[in-house]
Amino acid sequence: MTDEIRKAYSKASDSATATQQLAQLIKQQPQQHPVILAYKAVVEALKAKFVWLPFQKMSHLNTMRNLFHKAVEGAEDNIEIRFLRFSIQANLPTILMQSPNLKEDKSVIIENIDSSTLSVPFKEAIVDFLVDSGECTEKEIEILRNKLISK
Repeated sequence: MTDEIRKAYSKASDSATATQQLAQLIKQQPQQHPVILAYKAVVEALKAKFVWLPFQKMSHLNTMRNLFHKAVEGAEDNIEIRFLRFSIQANLPTILMQSPNLKEDKSVIIENIDSSTLSVPFKEAIVDFLVDSGECTEKEIEILRNKLISK
């Protein structure tokens, strides 16, 4: 997937306009590709952030959940997909009960980060996010850091 989409993703949480720009970039990609499905899920989560009515928020979150499910089914060991889902779920309010995959995604990322073809800076960003999320144990942090150093 393009670096352009990844850059747009990093800005999308700041505004509804940036979210729309990300959505437009995604529309130009193969729509059933698992990574694109994951980015579409991200767009749905961000749309939920910027709508006012609770019903609309839940509708976007339900669509997000379904898209992430399809994306993971299409590429179970893809750490970019797992990272995207982790990053969204880690930031959702726990009261919404929309974050059931944090441990699973974290485990897949830890297991596969060293074999991923993603760029080293992107892998470092993933590791930094996992560490900062507070969802990793000290042992998991050590494993992640060691896997990055060994590459």
